Amino acid sequence: MNNLIRGFQKSRLIAHRPNTQISLNLPTRTLSTTSAPPSLQETRGPSALEKANLPLLTPGHAIGILQSHGSAANNKNLLRRSDFVALCQSSRPGKTKDAKVIATALREFKRCNNFILHEEGARAAVEGMMRSMIPNYKVVFGKLRLEGCAFVLERILERETGLYFSVGVDVVDGVLEEVKKGINELVERGVDVRVFGNGSVETGDGEEAGGKEGDEVDLSDEQQLVKKSMELAQGVTKLLIERRSLPENNMKKRARRAYKKLIQVNDGPAMSTLALASEISIMVGGPDQARENVISPFEGAWWTKKWTSGVDQAIIDAIAEAEKKQEEERVTAGAAAAEAQAAAEEEAIQDVNTDANAGETEESTDNREESSHDEPKK
Repeated sequence: MNNLIRGFQKSRLIAHRPNTQISLNLPTRTLSTTSAPPSLQETRGPSALEKANLPLLTPGHAIGILQSHGSAANNKNLLRRSDFVALCQSSRPGKTKDAKVIATALREFKRCNNFILHEEGARAAVEGMMRSMIPNYKVVFGKLRLEGCAFVLERILERETGLYFSVGVDVVDGVLEEVKKGINELVERGVDVRVFGNGSVETGDGEEAGGKEGDEVDLSDEQQLVKKSMELAQGVTKLLIERRSLPENNMKKRARRAYKKLIQVNDGPAMSTLALASEISIMVGGPDQARENVISPFEGAWWTKKWTSGVDQAIIDAIAEAEKKQEEERVTAGAAAAEAQAAAEEEAIQDVNTDANAGETEESTDNREESSHDEPKK
């Protein structure tokens, strides 16, 4: 017993010596968010899609293989990021079904397989959906382009897809560029895209028809699509502002931990994003829409005053110029309406005078006829 006590005390003295090095031959672990270590890349086996070795890979085939690989029967094997990128890159141009398969894969893998979407995967998903939603015609008209952009923007706004946590600002700018291009294509075809908020559309008198909420206004399919695209562009801009505002600071402990596990990119909207969203809002809803739904939310965020120098002067000047132009159009329309009203009143007065003169003429004619009939009797 005494020997055991002396051995224990000796080991404690050795452990506390400052110059003594103790080696614990434990396996080391390397953490990386981009790619696996070279040793792991050399030793790991082929992925699920590499094992399948399909002669023709489409999103439909890929999602079936990955669903089987990550199912409960296979102990819910983890999905490789490279397999998801390959699924997105296999989308075919003009095949809307492929875009819907990518959206389904985003939802299902996040919900069932704890798949964390990274920035490269988000870029591949957005590009794949855009490629499949826009037809591969020689000439693509604005309506089809806007429908594809609206589908992608809705998936970004949908939290279940996970694009909120990992989509880059440059990817969003690319989608907004396509929205702007589609609106310009509709303008070239003669479609009136000046649809105002709350379902109102500008009339010929410079007024807004159906400006109040709840009013039903008959808009064409193109106008409804343009209005929807504007609202989605504004919604994505607000989403980026919210993401940059560090919402996890206001969450409870468990929700904060889950949020930090999923978040990959927390960048807010760039000046290019604000410029595109403002231009789209000006084209469709006027400068008031740009100022209220794009500029004001950005300026109201707490981090814009600390980390940015504010909105670029070029964007503010563009909105001010649009407001000036809109005011001139209202004044011109008001003058034209007043002139038309004055002309209508003058025409109405002339009609009244004409009717009065006609009545006097008929009365004098009747008097002459009566006098002519009375003369022979005398």
